[in-house]
Amino acid sequence: MAYLMKGMHWNDRDTVRTKMPYPVWVEPKHDDIRVRVIVPYDYNAPVQYLSYAEKPLNNLGYLDAMFRRIAERFQCGEFDCGFQVDSNFNKTYRWVRSKSVPADLKGCPTAMYLYDLPNERFAYAYRKGDMARICAYASTQGWPLLYVPHAVCNTEEDVLRWFGIYRDQMYEGAMVKQPAHRYQIGKRTRDWLKLKPEETADGR
Repeated sequence: MAYLMKGMHWNDRDTVRTKMPYPVWVEPKHDDIRVRVIVPYDYNAPVQYLSYAEKPLNNLGYLDAMFRRIAERFQCGEFDCGFQVDSNFNKTYRWVRSKSVPADLKGCPTAMYLYDLPNERFAYAYRKGDMARICAYASTQGWPLLYVPHAVCNTEEDVLRWFGIYRDQMYEGAMVKQPAHRYQIGKRTRDWLKLKPEETADGR
C-alpha cells in the first residue's frame, strides 16, 4: 500500500480546476523517483529508503549521515523526497534498482529534492518554511538535499505561464499545490495537481 501522497492530473476533471481556490503555488516537476525516507529513533536501526509502492530502494546509504543529522537537528523522522541521478530518469532507475551502483554511473551527480514532511500536520505553507530551513542547513554542510522553489499564481493563465517557463527550463512539468493543504498519507488528492506536456497538447 502506498504511503506517500500523490496528486491528480491537471486534466483529470474539469471541476478540479474550475472550483480551485486561488492563489496556488506552482513548483517545477522533476523527472525523478519518489523516495520515502524514514529515520528511526534507534541509532542502531537502519535508515530506510522506500519507493512510492513501499519497496526498498538501493544504493542510497551514502545519505544516512545527512538524514540522521537533519532528523536530530529539526526533530523530524520522515521525509517525502525525489531522487535523481545526472538529471536522467533511466540512470536514476538503474541506480536505485541495482544491487550496487552501476560502474558507468559512479561519479555521476545525484540530488535529493525535499518535497514534504509527512509527519507535520500543519498547512503546506508552514511545512514549506520548515523545508526551506532544512535545505538551507543542508547547503551549509555541502549535502545534496535541495529545496524546490515555487511561484504564486492567482489564475489558471498564471499556472500555464509558469508551466511554460518550467518546460523551457527543461523540467518535466509542474506541480500545482494548495498552500493550506495538510499532508494526506496514501491518498491521491486534488490539493496536488500534476501538469505535464501531454495534458496540454491533446491531438498533437
